[in-house]
Parts: sequence; C-alpha cells; structure tokens
Amino acid sequence: MKSFHEILPLARFPADAEAALTRLYETIQAEPDTAALLLDTQARYFAGEDTQAARQKLTERLSCHLYTVDLLLLVACAPRLLEIYQEKGYSEEMFLGVLSDLRCKLAECQQAFGVVGTFVFSWFFGFFACTRFALGRLQYERIPCPFAYREQIREGDPVLKCHIPSSGSLFPSSVDDSLEQAHAFFGDSYRGIVCHSWMLYPPHRVLFSEGSNLMRFYDRFEIVSDEPYEEPKDAWRVFHVMEQDLTKLPRETSLQRNLIQYLSEGKKMGIGWGVLR
Repeated sequence: MKSFHEILPLARFPADAEAALTRLYETIQAEPDTAALLLDTQARYFAGEDTQAARQKLTERLSCHLYTVDLLLLVACAPRLLEIYQEKGYSEEMFLGVLSDLRCKLAECQQAFGVVGTFVFSWFFGFFACTRFALGRLQYERIPCPFAYREQIREGDPVLKCHIPSSGSLFPSSVDDSLEQAHAFFGDSYRGIVCHSWMLYPPHRVLFSEGSNLMRFYDRFEIVSDEPYEEPKDAWRVFHVMEQDLTKLPRETSLQRNLIQYLSEGKKMGIGWGVLR
C-alpha cells in the first residue's frame, strides 16, 4: 500500500497546502494516541459509520480547523482507495480523478474561507464507497430516477446522475469523451443520463454567452423540472466567495458580470433537472 507521503504529491495540491497537510500528518504520527485515533477514524469511514465525533476530537487535539482535518482524513484514506481500485480493476486515471476532485474542493475552501481543507466532507463518501466515479471531465453515480421521462425512463429506473466538478472549462470534446467513458464503464445498466445543477435552471440560460461551453452543455439536456431558490445559494460557485453583497463580488468574467446584473434585477437563482438528449 502506498503511504500518505506517496499519495499526497499525486493530488497536486498547491505547495502551501501540501506542506501544511504534511506537517499535520507528521504531528499526528508523533503522538501514538492521535495516530491510533486517525487509523480508527479511517476504518469507521470505510465502514460507512458516523465519524463526526472522531473528526471533532482530532480537531481539538491538533488545534486546527475541522475542514483541515476533513481533507487530511480523506488523503489518509486514499491509499486504501487505490488498493480497492486496483483490486476491482479500475484504472489509475479514475483514481487520479478522485484526487483531482479533492484538489478542486481544496481550492474552493481556500477561496471561500481561507482555510486549507474541504467544507463538503460528506460529498466524498460516494467515491470511497465506490458508488460514484470520476470518468474524464464528469463524474457519475447510478441512482433510481426520481421522475419519468417520455417513454424512455420510468420513475425508479436506473439512470446515471452526472456531476460537474469545478476542474476547468466544459469543452464539448471533453464532455463527449467523458460520456463515452461512462457508457464503456456502466454498459447497459442504465436507461439514461440525468443532471441536477444550477447550470440547468432555465432562467440562468441568459447568463451564458452565445456559443459558450456552458450554453452548449445546457443545450445537451432537456429540462424536465426546475425550482427557484429563496436565496442565491449557488452563487459561490460562480464568484468563489460566500459574500452576499453584490457590490463586493468579483466581476472578472462575463459570467460573474452577467450574474451580478441578473441578481441586481431581483431575479432568483435556482436548480434544474435535465435528461441528456
């Protein structure tokens, strides 16, 4: 099994984050009781047990932020996940996709809170339970479809739910490649591909520049339902900060400027369900 120190560089975290996690891990290993607590927490995590109390205890012992402990725990679990992938015959690229998502979530945490860590710890269990997989640009998990769609899908039929990590542009060629990988990996075990995202909320289409990657992604799906938010809770995905004051939000991209204008007009953000055409 690879060690923590062998896995960490594969994640390609920023140098300051890698150094901070290395120092914290070495502090843990120098204290037998804390090292044992970390190992026990890892075992509990893979068993699907609640690790909140153990993670909080680690936070108190290490005098650091819970988000930092959460990221460190996930990296510490990664060597075992690599073994599981190897046992199941999954590709190294798929494993590196999990590490890439850790890197994305680290960047979001640093941008939003100024903390080395992740504020979406619960999100990652799907990867470690081998129910969600990174396949190129997108991620997929098989779920019972929560709605019926034409003659193609009945409510409850198995479908692939795709997720869009914040790992860069949604180039059409990258999306096509990912969809091909998903079909090769899941075979005929699903009836369609669905997505539930702020990107698929119909009023948001005006935010996307004509012919942009975001508009092309939106147009791949038939929107079957949508729901407005009372608060613009997904705005941080565009602005990378939790700030609510429109006058303080960055205006570096056309999407950011368009969303500021949209919100200043009193329009609501929301989320939509779509089925891949």
